[in-house]
Amino acid sequence: MKFINLHSHNIGPSFHENMEIYTIYNQDVRAEIKPNQIYSLGWHPWWPAAEFDNFLSVIHEKAINDPNCIAIGECGLDKLTDTSLDLQIPIFEAQLALAIDLKLPLILHCVRAHSEITKIIGNYLPYSIFHGYDNKWSIAERLSEKSANFSFGKALLSNTSNASQIFIQIPSNQIFIETDNSDWGIEDIYERAAELRNISIFDLGEIVESNFERIFVDGRF
Repeated sequence: MKFINLHSHNIGPSFHENMEIYTIYNQDVRAEIKPNQIYSLGWHPWWPAAEFDNFLSVIHEKAINDPNCIAIGECGLDKLTDTSLDLQIPIFEAQLALAIDLKLPLILHCVRAHSEITKIIGNYLPYSIFHGYDNKWSIAERLSEKSANFSFGKALLSNTSNASQIFIQIPSNQIFIETDNSDWGIEDIYERAAELRNISIFDLGEIVESNFERIFVDGRF
């Protein structure tokens, strides 16, 4: 069985009790690219907008030439950061255009901007993944109907979180699991996610692996 960790700020892959763990590392484009590491690459909306143009060419070059770069992101929109949406949107649009051109999935950071992101992404939503999803079902339902995908992390471990309340309602072909920046192991989050859906951890692993293979169509992982 493979544990696929869709989004992590910690280096992988690793192994746990004879189970393979494939980690998509969230590489900071402003830092040295980690060798021999599967990663996503993008510009976070928290980062200074004025610096983006200096790094777009790096994202472009790595996405084209490095087989370890398998997704664009995390990128997106955040209404709680200091940078205005007027500055965030063209940066996000540039990364979306790159993802579409190279047929790479998008790993999305979205805070209170789901309507804006949905409108911008349009038909590319089926190849986009809202990471660390922990919002209300009313939002998830609208996104799900447009075939968006969701990655769930440590919020599943809390019985009172939005994530744990709606996780069972998300169609199985739209779910991923991640650790993000938490200290929890991916196997712990898989175990909790399987418990919530009342299936075995192995069945959940097969679901996530199937989703991964469908969206990451070039098979470079």
